[in-house]
Amino acid sequence: MKKTFLLILLAQFTFVLAQGQNRNGGQQGKMPKFDAEKFVGIFYYEEKKAIKKIKIKKDNVKYSVKKDIIFYNTKIKEISFLKSPELKGITNLINSTKQSRNREAMNDFRLRVEKVLNPIKDSIQRLEKRLNSKLKAQLSKKQFKNWLKFQKKRKKELLPKAPDRGNTPPRSRNMRNRRRY
Repeated sequence: MKKTFLLILLAQFTFVLAQGQNRNGGQQGKMPKFDAEKFVGIFYYEEKKAIKKIKIKKDNVKYSVKKDIIFYNTKIKEISFLKSPELKGITNLINSTKQSRNREAMNDFRLRVEKVLNPIKDSIQRLEKRLNSKLKAQLSKKQFKNWLKFQKKRKKELLPKAPDRGNTPPRSRNMRNRRRY
């Protein structure tokens, strides 16, 4: 008797849980986790992959490009190491206070976070500009264009993905074919 009661109770619990997930769309509506390292632009280039994407043939150019990318990566690792306590603290703080509804407090909070993150972001952007100027001097126009495309793709990977809409159909922009009753 106890076993059947437990089985029925377990079945009802899973049924209710499944209904709640279907109503909410499972993972739908969840905000992506904030990552301060991605926000400021901390990422590393793989030298071999970059050289392959740029399509460099000459060994001396390969060597100098690889050297510049390694220099960039070491400087980024330095920044990441030195600023990791601040970045982890901000990541944890933002992820814990994401659901706040007080607009004024959130604006004040955002300003304080930007005050910490903007100098880090600026130093990374300066390093990136320095890398791009060095590569522009070494590469042909076509190769440099490939480099910029590769760089843009890497940066796009850092951006947070929008929450999945689940089973909802996409909104139609074609208003002329809409039925009117």
